[in-house]
Amino acid sequence: MLTQVMCDKKSWFTHYNTQGFTFEAVKALVNFSFTGREIKRIIAHSPDGRVASIRILEKLGIQPITRDRNLLKWELKLESR
Repeated sequence: MLTQVMCDKKSWFTHYNTQGFTFEAVKALVNFSFTGREIKRIIAHSPDGRVASIRILEKLGIQPITRDRNLLKWELKLESR
């Protein structure tokens, strides 16, 4: 099963930026994904210029694995949690 979640932060409620809501939402999604499911890893993609997105991935312990031009690929494995 493949599930993909995408969010263009610029088009969402910008007055909520820097309040931690995105971090809390992604953290809850990661925890939900690994609880009682057969999901073994989560893959994320982020443009290398999105500092806030990169910081969220880093805070969650998601590791960068490759770069393709300006796009970074990240991975979080269940056993690394």
